[in-house]
Amino acid sequence: MKPIDENKLLYLLLGVFVITTPATIVLGLTGGPIVIAFVLTFAYFIGRSKIYDMRVEDLKDFAKKNNYEYIATPHKNLLGKFNNFKCLNSIKSEYEPLFNLLIPSKEKDDPHVVTAKKAISNSGGGPDGVYYTQLFLFSVEKEIPKFYIRKKNWFEDLLTNSEAIIKALKLKDYFLSYPKNKKFPRYKYFCFVADDTFESFISDRFIELLNLGIHKRKKQINIESDGKSLLFYVHHRRHSQEDMVYYINLFKVLRNSLLQ
Repeated sequence: MKPIDENKLLYLLLGVFVITTPATIVLGLTGGPIVIAFVLTFAYFIGRSKIYDMRVEDLKDFAKKNNYEYIATPHKNLLGKFNNFKCLNSIKSEYEPLFNLLIPSKEKDDPHVVTAKKAISNSGGGPDGVYYTQLFLFSVEKEIPKFYIRKKNWFEDLLTNSEAIIKALKLKDYFLSYPKNKKFPRYKYFCFVADDTFESFISDRFIELLNLGIHKRKKQINIESDGKSLLFYVHHRRHSQEDMVYYINLFKVLRNSLLQ
């Protein structure tokens, strides 16, 4: 089962409030809207707590089935592998620590998995949105180029000023560069690099897999290298147990296509 989104719970309860409040006014129920607001607020906090508990149990079950160690609130020493990734600037709130860490058994060729949380303020005065992104990190035994391949959204696709995008993403010392003489899907992805060594590093097979995912209308993934590890994720998505297995296998294929 896919993880329940607390944003959906919030908007569901807001919908209930909007629908039921006029009815209490028509029926002349004194204080009806206040009572409904109180009950729904209580229901939201209870529901949010239940969602969190269900998610923890789901991850514990995944860890048991797939030989992982699960740590709900890991010490910062266990998160050092993630510190240098630029993508955290856009998918994690500054004061929200990474959590729900999954560490694979030493003999397994599987990624470390962790979750980032970002709260986005609603400029229209409505409730803030809370978004979670599950990150999959593969350690690499050799030094590789630093890069960040990031899916474009519809708004970014309209922008032509790459410097503005780099500044917004806090990609200091990176520049936008697409592989030459290769069918890189530049209409769907940005490709930010730290130097020109990426040109000879990226493989035709990797680009083929990116294009295949687009052709099959799969969710676009994001890939970043900090020079020592590869990080994969789907923007603002955390996954069910079945989807975690699917994405781990997919990311392994993509990793191997880069390191072949």
